[in-house]
Amino acid sequence: MIKFEGQAILSTQELDALGIEHDNGWVVGSWVDEHWIVGEIIEATDEYIQPEFWVRVNPTTVQQIDLSDTLKSSHNVNVESDGMDSYHFARFKQGM
Repeated sequence: MIKFEGQAILSTQELDALGIEHDNGWVVGSWVDEHWIVGEIIEATDEYIQPEFWVRVNPTTVQQIDLSDTLKSSHNVNVESDGMDSYHFARFKQGM
């Protein structure tokens, strides 16, 4: 799955207050109109669409990521097995 990540203009405290998932201010989603990253579409009609979130980002920080095989090294990954949660750091694949 291809997504984009970028550094939000909002502070980490503002992102937390809005309930927007981030990694130290970096948000992941679809890149829209150069300055916005938006979440999954949660509702849509013929008249409007409602994304899960939309966040203004610094466009010079936006990069494409492939979530199927690439994770940013600073992203925490929640791995669940045998009913126990643990947190790990993933490493970049080549070129990341």
